[in-house]
This record gives sequence, C-alpha cells and structure tokens, in this order.
Amino acid sequence: MKGNKKLLCILLTVAFMLCISTTAFAAEKLNEPTNLQWNDFGEFGGIQTGTVSWNAVAKCEGNYYVTLSKDDQVIYKSSWSGMYDSDGDGKIYGTWPIVESINESGSYTFSVYAEGDGVTYTDSTAANSQAWNYVKPAAQLAVPTGLQWKDNTASWNAVPNAYGYSIDYIKDDRVVGSIIGNMETDTNGLCYEDSDYLLEIMDKHGEGVYSFTVRAISQDITKIANSDWSAKSAGNNVGEIVDEVSGKLDNWNDAMNDAAVTTESAINLVQNGIYNENASDLAVSMVTDTDVLNKVDSLETVYQQKTGITVGVEVTEDAKIDATANEISIVGAALNSTIENGTVTLKLDKPAEDYTLDPLEYKNTVLFDMNLEGPDINEDGTLKVPVYITLPVPSNITIPENFVILHYHHSDDGFDIIHPKLSADKKYASFAVTHFSTFALAEAVEDVTKPSTGGSSGGGFSGSYNYPVKADSVDGATVSFDKSNAVAGDKVVITVTPDSGKRVDEVIVTDGDDEVITVTKVGDNKYSFIMPESAVKVAVTTEEAEYDTRVVLQIGNKNVVINNRTVTNDVTPVIVDSRTMVPIRVVTEALGGSADWNEAARMVTLTIDGKVLRMTIDQTIDGFDAAPVIINSRTYVPIRYVAEALGADVEWIAETQQIIIEK
Repeated sequence: MKGNKKLLCILLTVAFMLCISTTAFAAEKLNEPTNLQWNDFGEFGGIQTGTVSWNAVAKCEGNYYVTLSKDDQVIYKSSWSGMYDSDGDGKIYGTWPIVESINESGSYTFSVYAEGDGVTYTDSTAANSQAWNYVKPAAQLAVPTGLQWKDNTASWNAVPNAYGYSIDYIKDDRVVGSIIGNMETDTNGLCYEDSDYLLEIMDKHGEGVYSFTVRAISQDITKIANSDWSAKSAGNNVGEIVDEVSGKLDNWNDAMNDAAVTTESAINLVQNGIYNENASDLAVSMVTDTDVLNKVDSLETVYQQKTGITVGVEVTEDAKIDATANEISIVGAALNSTIENGTVTLKLDKPAEDYTLDPLEYKNTVLFDMNLEGPDINEDGTLKVPVYITLPVPSNITIPENFVILHYHHSDDGFDIIHPKLSADKKYASFAVTHFSTFALAEAVEDVTKPSTGGSSGGGFSGSYNYPVKADSVDGATVSFDKSNAVAGDKVVITVTPDSGKRVDEVIVTDGDDEVITVTKVGDNKYSFIMPESAVKVAVTTEEAEYDTRVVLQIGNKNVVINNRTVTNDVTPVIVDSRTMVPIRVVTEALGGSADWNEAARMVTLTIDGKVLRMTIDQTIDGFDAAPVIINSRTYVPIRYVAEALGADVEWIAETQQIIIEK
C-alpha cells in the first residue's frame, strides 16, 4: 500500500510539474501591428505613392502578411511572409505588389498581421488600416510595346516615366510565374528582365511555347496611373530550341571526334562553334533534355583529350558545406578554357558577403561562394559555356523535395531561386548556371511547388503568384473586374453592364485548361468566382430585355433603384420568418400601380395594369405560407407572391440580400 501511495505521489508531482512547464512555456501571442499608414511620394527615400507601412512588432522576425482590399473586396494577398522591408527606424513597408494592384478608383484598405514562429510566438491579430480613397488620374503610363525574346530574356521598349514593371510568364495560355520590380535598361532604351528566372520556369514546366506580358508601374499613381497589360509576346518554343541545340552538338561532336583534329584545331572548333551559341539556349537545353547534357559531356571529354585541359573541384573548410570535392561533379567547365594543358577549378569557399535568410522561410542553410577559376570569362562576368553541377543534398535536409539553391546577385542583394533536379534516390541535386557568385543551400519551410519569383531583401523583386483575369468574348455589354490579376483561391468579382435594351444571359469563366469554373451571382449584374491556379477567360452573352420596369431593393438599404434611377425610401426591406417582405407602396408605384389601405378591414389593395390584389394584415395568403404585416406603421407584403401574381419576375440574391423585380 505504501508503495502504491508513493507511486501515486510521484505521478501527481510529475503531472503538476508538466502543468507548470506547459504554462511557463506557452507560446506568446505577438502584438498587433500599429500605425498602419498609406504613404505619399517622397517617403522612405522617394518610393511610390500608394505603398503601405506599419510599425515593426517587437519579437517578430520581420515576417508579416498583408491583404489589400478595394471597396471591401480582397484584390491582393501576400503569398508568403518576410517580403517586406524596414526603413531602419522601426517602420516596415510594402511596395511593389501593393502599388501594382491599385489600378481603378475606389476606397482601398489593407490589413496586416505579424507572423510568429508557432513555437515561442503565435501570430498576432490582424490590424486594419484607414481607408484611402484613390482617384485614378486621367494620365496613364503607356502600354509596353516591342515585346521580344532576347537571348531567352524577356525584353521590351522602355516606357517613359515608368518606375518599374510587372511581368507574367505564360505557357500554353497559363501563367506559370510572375516577377515585379526595377528592370535593367540598356543604352538603346530596351528593358529586360535580367535573371535566371526563365531558366527556372522552363526547368520546372518543361518544353513548350512560352510568352510574356508586361505592365508599366508608376512611382506616383495619384498623378500617373499604372499602364494596362501589354499584348502577349511572340512564343518562345523550348522544344524547338532544344532540337536546334541538339543538332549543333551533333555537328560539333562529329567534327571534334575526327582523328585529324589537333589541339589547335580543337580550340578553334570550340571558339567558332559552341562559343557562338546562345548561352541561355544552351543552359535551357542542358536542363530540360538529358540527351543534350550527354552530348555536351561527350564534346567536353574529347576536347580535354585533344587539349590536355583538366577540371578539378576544391572545397575549402570555410565553405562549411557538407560535401567533399569527390562528391561534386561539373559538366562543361573545360569548354570554357582555350589554354592548352590548362586547369579549370570549381572552387567553393567562404562567402564574400554575408546574407541572412528568413528562418521562417528557409532552414538548415549553408552559405558559400562558388566560382570557376582558370576559364575564359565574358566581359560581363558570364561563362562562355553554361555548366551543369551535381552535388549531394545536405544530410540535414529533412524533406529533399523542399531543397532549394539561392543564387545571389551581388549588385542588388537579390537572388534567383533554383529548384534543382533530384536523383532517383534524392541524394543528389543538379542544376545549370551561366555565372557564379554566392550560393545558399537551404530547405524551404513553405510549399515550393508554387511558381517562384526572384526575391530581394532590399525591396527589389517581390512575387505574388498572380494570374491574369481577361475578357475573352463579350456580346452586348461591357465587363470589368475588381482585380485584373489574382492569387489562386482569391474571390474575383465581375461587373457586367448590359447595353441599352439588353440583359445578361450567361457569364462563363474558363481556366487555362478550358475547364469551366463555377460562377455565382453576387449582386445586380455582379458575378464572382474563385481564382484557379491559372489564367482565366471570361465570356458574356446577352439577350433582349423583355421588361419595361426593373426594380432593385436590398435588405437593410433604403435606396431603391428603378430603371437605373435611385430613389430613397424612408424604410427598408426586411426578412420575416425566412420570407422577404418589402414596403409595398414604393414597389407598387415603381411598377406603375397604386396601393390603397382600408383601416377598418385592415386590408391593402394593389392595382397594377388592371390586376387587383387584396390582402389582409396578419392573414396568411392562400397557397402561400406568409401574411402581410405592419412594421413601424408601414405595410409590408411578401414580395414573391405579389410579383408573381402581377406577372412580374422576382430574383433573390442571397449573398448581397438583393431583390430584383422585372415587369
């Protein structure tokens, strides 16, 4: 018995200690962000008007989620945290995706919450900003023109006064990636998206025809509005690129394998052959087609035999990478040298610059510099021939599918996100590069299956994974959208304005695979759908309107719209016992009739177009489980019974609680 009591005492003590421990280490809720503001031009060193800001939240590692709304409809949601920057004085701000989303006049608000780590700190409550009433100016940036592919890089003519650009990459009419920010401009006024982002997209989505559209972004949208989206560029067929490169490699291999080829002629073959090939085309082909990679490997092997050029790998202790030189291979390195008996070395060393990655986005990070020593390098620092690198997936990566490689741009601290190819056993990862700098091996904490964007810790590139919403065919009406681009899962509202004498027949929305998306009527000539993970097309058909009078009412709203003319009543429609009841006089008079009241009989008589309806207060109508009632000295009748009895059509829209009567 004593033993049992002792055991019970121990168990109770442990339980008590666990309770104390749980309480002591309970996650703390972060404070709600404060001082939410809309910024004017000139703040934060002259960033754009329409950007948003808030005070940094204590104990938050700089990770925030922002939602932007127009007229109470969400038009943008940040797709990941940590994409916002600090001004150094405790203020956080968001720029590009916000400004890019503000394109029409309206009342804009934003909300923001601080993200916790889920262990020590939990997410804060979302804070809501005051409304910002935006009036779209008459002046608008010109639509970008001259869209073309330049060495597998999206390019276009610079737009005067543009502060930056937003680009949607499209494959088979489906948006597969988006990038936004300042873009490079050459001396000829040609803008281009100068990163390896397209290579990443093509690696992920395979062969096919790629195109892009561009929108110019204003620095001060109160004075000059963002441009409309450009027309789609010509297609860039990756399959054709691969076939062309593969054919050239066959010719180069045949020539190189000729027994008569000397060291000098082998070098000449490389200089006059593969050195003249577009490096981007070659990189895309090496990544997307194994046969091309094997042909480059064969060419390099014979070239090394002819020239005596050797290739080595060196990993210094300062690199801190969990791999030896023997575990890293490289294809194409020797082809970058024209020095007989020369040496080309892939060297991994300590990083020249220290970069801090967001721990809520990336974990198990290894940072190092990777350079190719000994080759001929182009003046711009790019390689003559792209190289294909294979290295082991670090042992501390828990989910190999989430293994990513961040390739930094030393010029602006931005980086490209590379999703390498994994071996069958997921122990090795391969990728192609056209230049070297600082790299980070990391495990993405969040879902990496989304289209990625070039990130930037300095407010440069920011991604939103937006897909375009575009009208396909519209007959007898004009169509507008509450957002021209949307994130998958967002609600998109379509407003249809029929031409005179027309009414809406059908609104059809299809995705990138031509699958029909469910459309819901959410108001008078307003429709909504949930954005899929693709671009969508909206088609609208109309028919002849067969009514003389159209009345629109709304529960709780005193305004009554009669044939597009708004009048204000002194009472509102109500719902009684699940029946929609309306103040009868205003509706009857709108339909061209009259309403009479008999106090003694407590009877209301409606006369419209020679038809007479008599109803007694609180007496259930035959065949209709509802009765007229008096509310605040006003007579209310069940509108569906009245409308149908008088030969009118009535429609109830549940989402907005609107009643539409047509006669």
